[in-house]
Amino acid sequence: MEHHPKNIMLTCIYAACKAEENHVSAEELGKGIGQVHHSLGFDLIVYAPYHALDGFISDLEEFCGAKDDDQIVALKASLETARMEADKIMRTNGPLLFPPGQE
Repeated sequence: MEHHPKNIMLTCIYAACKAEENHVSAEELGKGIGQVHHSLGFDLIVYAPYHALDGFISDLEEFCGAKDDDQIVALKASLETARMEADKIMRTNGPLLFPPGQE
């Protein structure tokens, strides 16, 4: 083994927190487990598009004054389509390589 299992475990916990959009800094994680955060040796930022999609559809509802059921159903269908497209993107390494403005 090239790396100690404890370091692998810490890295996995840190990456899981980032993937689930639960902000935990390396310093905070290190304090919680009694480990120096510099030993983790990396920063990981993963941008997930799901919250932005929900906010965008909500803004569209307000902007368009969507009060008719047909309009709301159409916006919800657009949201589902956008989520399916985001799912396709998240299955690639694109979100790890590029910030949101470049995807």
